[in-house]
Amino acid sequence: MKLKGYLIVSSNGITKFAKKYPNLGRNEVAVGISLELPDRLFERPQLNATIIIPDSAVLPYEITADVHNEIEHALASVEGIDIKLTVSA
Repeated sequence: MKLKGYLIVSSNGITKFAKKYPNLGRNEVAVGISLELPDRLFERPQLNATIIIPDSAVLPYEITADVHNEIEHALASVEGIDIKLTVSA
């Protein structure tokens, strides 16, 4: 993208950009500007992700009785909740 215009600067700082030569206030000056910006500057980034779950991360289908008892004990320690845990094949 190519832009040509005028940067209007006052004693307080930059006030605006105009394509045509502007009418200026008492304490304003116009500075001619040629600006070249790459089109990619205005493209939104595209985010991509690749997620791989290895076989080693898959839990076994079988839960041992010892794990079953630990789960039951942990749930029993929570006050105000009655839970019956049943594991079936």
